[in-house]
Amino acid sequence: MLITDLPTDVGSEISKLLGLSDLAAFARVCKTTSQWIDDYVWQVKFVEHYGSTTHRASAKKYRSWKARLRDNLRQDSLWCNLPTMRRQGKHRKSASGPHIVQIVDSDRIISATGHSIRIWDRNDKTAKLQPLHVIPCENDVGTMHQSADYLFSALCDSEWAHVSDCNNLKETLKIPVPLLVGDARIIQPHIVAIGRYKPSTTAPLVSLYDCRQGKQVGGFGTNLRAPEARVQCIRCNDKHLLVAVANKVQVYDMRSSSQVLTTFRGHCDRVTRIDVHHNTAAIASSDSRISLWDISRHQRIASFRAHNSYAQSVCLDADKIVSGDALGTVVVTSRQTLQPARQFHDHVGWVTGLHMDATTLVSGATNDYINIYDFSL
Repeated sequence: MLITDLPTDVGSEISKLLGLSDLAAFARVCKTTSQWIDDYVWQVKFVEHYGSTTHRASAKKYRSWKARLRDNLRQDSLWCNLPTMRRQGKHRKSASGPHIVQIVDSDRIISATGHSIRIWDRNDKTAKLQPLHVIPCENDVGTMHQSADYLFSALCDSEWAHVSDCNNLKETLKIPVPLLVGDARIIQPHIVAIGRYKPSTTAPLVSLYDCRQGKQVGGFGTNLRAPEARVQCIRCNDKHLLVAVANKVQVYDMRSSSQVLTTFRGHCDRVTRIDVHHNTAAIASSDSRISLWDISRHQRIASFRAHNSYAQSVCLDADKIVSGDALGTVVVTSRQTLQPARQFHDHVGWVTGLHMDATTLVSGATNDYINIYDFSL
């Protein structure tokens, strides 16, 4: 029996017995538990601390207090817990803004959240790391990707995307993106694929731009007009481009962008993240499931429930699948058995960023921390 099968009145009674921190965490489990915690429960907890919610000042204080309680839980530090700039303003992708992480090479890790992009020394294992370099931004960073030559970034609600030189981190180009950026990926040495955020009747789903000149050189996808037709994630291998739209993933041939080769279906909620390892794609969805697909054969290999909440991120290699959810849990699953091998409960916010190589896993969450795990230990 799942927790979502409980009657609403039973769930509400359970929520009344919880303390403040447990209540805030309980609200993040899923939509059902959040609905159980109605205004009456929040008011009871507020009155226990402040005495009243009747007059105007108390009512305003109550609304502010409830929002902070949901979003600003604290956590204990790991051996490598990197503080970053606090989020300011609203972010259109999630309740608390994404934290994007990427292992650049054997020496550096790059992260983006809030109003900055930061570069870290991955070999520095001191408790309080200091970034090697900080790139301030005018608004929240919506998406970011670095290749050997370029660093691409796009800010939330901005009609400009930015391309910087990886050697000196200076901006070399600005690309106009009037439809905003849902996600982007540098798919070739000088080509970046930009997925639109807003629906359009004229623009392709994914546009290709030259990072040296800023000119559009192609595109993928038909002109989807549905309101949900925004790009959630873009990933690719040598032959195929995968684009997440709503609860499905469209697959395109990198050599011909005219038609969709196939569409991966099977999730009942929004696809949040894709990762590709050689010919295998891992798809994470808000329905708490992870699915594996053979890209060339257009066949689903497996589908399993990895989390008790929304799956927000995923990455994979030859041996394992790593996924993160909205409760701050990171699960390492064996590709052979599809059983969880390890779990980490070191985040409080949504785990929106995961990246790994042979020895290291980096996770980023909406609580403004990234964690580094050593697989070789």
